[in-house]
Amino acid sequence: MLPNVFRIIGLGLTVYSFLPQLQLTRSKKDTSGLSLFSVVLNTIYATEQFLVGLIYVSLPHGADFFIDNPKSGGDWLNFCQLATVWVLFVLQFGMCLWYPSPGLSRRRKIYASTLYGIFLAISLAPGALLIVLLYQDPEADLTHAIFSGCHLLYVNPAVPWLSLGAFLCQVVTLLRPGPQHQSGISVRGLGAQAIVFLLLAGTWPFRVTSPPFPEDYPLSWPLVYAWFLWVGWPAVDGLIFAVGQGLLFLLVARRRAVVGALEATAEETEPLLASR
Repeated sequence: MLPNVFRIIGLGLTVYSFLPQLQLTRSKKDTSGLSLFSVVLNTIYATEQFLVGLIYVSLPHGADFFIDNPKSGGDWLNFCQLATVWVLFVLQFGMCLWYPSPGLSRRRKIYASTLYGIFLAISLAPGALLIVLLYQDPEADLTHAIFSGCHLLYVNPAVPWLSLGAFLCQVVTLLRPGPQHQSGISVRGLGAQAIVFLLLAGTWPFRVTSPPFPEDYPLSWPLVYAWFLWVGWPAVDGLIFAVGQGLLFLLVARRRAVVGALEATAEETEPLLASR
């Protein structure tokens, strides 16, 4: 298992990877270039991961996979990792709603906030309520099990598609004509998130307790999917997000380099045109 010191370092690196974008948005008070629906989809993805982590750590009798039985300090640090990503995405989403952006109407902000509100109403809100009831009334165990099973088996496996949708929304926004080199996107933040989440994805298999798969069981798609379903989802989701942020980093950096070269050429030709 991964030593707790590396989990703590991962927490610090996660916060660091979000700081450039949050600081840029706060200083400019402008979210131009950021896709609001990309941010809300990533926020939903982080909320679902936080909820699944909350379901695991709140189990009164522990579990045979993902967490230790009894729960260890590493399990709580893993939960803090999921919670930190969720809080940072919620903060970024809130800043996108608060600060203006050219071409982003109030109606679209209402749509985005309504979408996230609906997801909260069917996920985190009832999940937290059921966890409280579970400790107060043992008869709520069946309802809690049904709710948890729905998220573990059906909702959480759809998270990679949310990450893909968020990536595509951001690409569409970047490819629109306009002065995207002056946008509110932090290139350093994209690069930092790509590297940090790639590292985190590589550590997740060593942070959790794997199910007792038979050693002589042949490697097959059902086995891989079962691993993803029960313990591998943080690694897979983090890898997809890291690759997406890396591609966005290359796209934004390339566009700004091209625009900068065009501006430099224009500045050099202006004196020549004026002298004619």
